[in-house]
Amino acid sequence: MMVIERESNAPYRSRIGCASILRIANGVRHVPSNFINSRGNHVSNECRQYLIPLIRGEVSLPWQDGIPSFFRFD
Repeated sequence: MMVIERESNAPYRSRIGCASILRIANGVRHVPSNFINSRGNHVSNECRQYLIPLIRGEVSLPWQDGIPSFFRFD
């Protein structure tokens, strides 16, 4: 199975790797406790730093007559 492996945070770098599906399927990976704030109701700064490279930016959608326009195969 193809996976994305994080190499560094600053600057963010990742690489494509592979892993055994037997190691991944039906596995559970818990959020590290340092990713949750002390009150237990929000994410910590460590979590934000981890997530920012994954969620940064916006996708600009093409619109036509107020409706998103998507490519279609004929």
